[in-house]
Amino acid sequence: MMKNLKYLLLAAVLASGCFTAKAQKRKTFTANGNTIEVKTFNEKISHMMSEVGVPGASLAIIDNNQVVFSHNYGYKQLKDKNKVDENTLFEAASLSKSFLVFAAFKMVEDGQLDLDKPMYKYMEHEELAHDERYKLITPRMILSHSSGIENWKSNNNPDTLEIMSDPGEEYVYSGEGYNYLAKVMAKQRNESIETLYDKVIYQPLQLKNTYSYFMSRGTEPVNYALGHDSFGGEMEKWKSDEFLPSTTVNTTAADYARLIVSTFNKQHINPASLQTMLEPLVPVGKDYPGLYYAAGFEVSYSEGDTVIFQAGSNDGFKAQLCYSVTKKRGVVLLTNSDRGTLMTSKVNDWTTGLDLDPYFGPDPFVQYPSNAIELLKVYNRTNADDMFVRLEDLKAESKGDIGINTLNELAWVFMRENMEISKKLVEENVKLYPESSVSYYVLGKINMAQEEYAVAYECLKKAEALKFDMAPLEFDINDCAQKLGKN
Repeated sequence: MMKNLKYLLLAAVLASGCFTAKAQKRKTFTANGNTIEVKTFNEKISHMMSEVGVPGASLAIIDNNQVVFSHNYGYKQLKDKNKVDENTLFEAASLSKSFLVFAAFKMVEDGQLDLDKPMYKYMEHEELAHDERYKLITPRMILSHSSGIENWKSNNNPDTLEIMSDPGEEYVYSGEGYNYLAKVMAKQRNESIETLYDKVIYQPLQLKNTYSYFMSRGTEPVNYALGHDSFGGEMEKWKSDEFLPSTTVNTTAADYARLIVSTFNKQHINPASLQTMLEPLVPVGKDYPGLYYAAGFEVSYSEGDTVIFQAGSNDGFKAQLCYSVTKKRGVVLLTNSDRGTLMTSKVNDWTTGLDLDPYFGPDPFVQYPSNAIELLKVYNRTNADDMFVRLEDLKAESKGDIGINTLNELAWVFMRENMEISKKLVEENVKLYPESSVSYYVLGKINMAQEEYAVAYECLKKAEALKFDMAPLEFDINDCAQKLGKN
């Protein structure tokens, strides 16, 4: 009886730290010391979604390590206008990785996982055994995306799972690495990774609207959002029937926010583990000074603050976490649009007030409001001709300085929709900003898609000369060279 009473009291404490359905009826909430009027705030979010072209969103605000606000906006399906509610599932995409981080550190604390023991000593990986360097890879490297393992086997040579750099040396984002670590953890526990999550995450944290993968409860959920592309096109739902811990979690912003609070409130993971989790291990890249990958999250370190980030990107779904470990506040945003996370900075400005510039500042996809967002809105509401007319107006209004990445962003977005429009946009940007390495990279990718390998090769080499550092160039350059018989 006493044991049951203790469990009920613990459950009450956990629930009190999170935003409840009853609390959602409040007219105000407090973030960063400011009282925010819910009705006005929701109107601003809805307006921004319309401007950016985001059908639906699930949002949670953390303050003083409590989920002080959560709300759901818009539509699960733009075509049918089915509304999102508090139980609507969104694909977490790479925010799924945060669940594995939590579980991994629980195992470290229980002596079941050594962050610096080579992974192959726990479990060999046949697809990596062709490269002896794989024996150097440790769980710490996996968690910090410094193992060198490519993101997905299909990215480069689809017949071979490759190690792109020496383990521990540099940042190479890897979903494959996280899935490998999950298998090791399951083996160590002698149980499935689903059972491990249920025991150490879902039950203790009371995550009732979180699915490890779409079909993880045996039947198809009925309340879920569909993904949408940048042009509002509806995508077929990825009804995953296997667990890939790097990407298949379906959840709500409120549940994910509860996970983040539980990770950092020192009630579930001890301070020593948190210090290890936040230790900077590899820089993200020269274009992101001060941004590092630690054992689980991207981290920005500044005087008086430590801010973590995790982004999620599945087709039709974009998700974002920004959270200050120091100030104990942050934003969780899940959307069913390829443009969704362009709203993150403005949500932060209206609520938590964190310094997100180290993360978003160098990004070629500019946060709302932006000229790219305005131009795409014109295209989606009318046509390409009107978009180019508005572009000329913007050039005149800004005296030719519309933003170095405005047309780069649009060109990238249009690559799937209309290759000729894409090419026209980036060629215009080369005229406006000949110093833009991103322009030459995008132009190289367009020409590769059009099998114009000679032009693509020259563009990619130009991007290399201009110190492009936002994606690997070597494989694309070598691919073009092979097509041209240069190798």
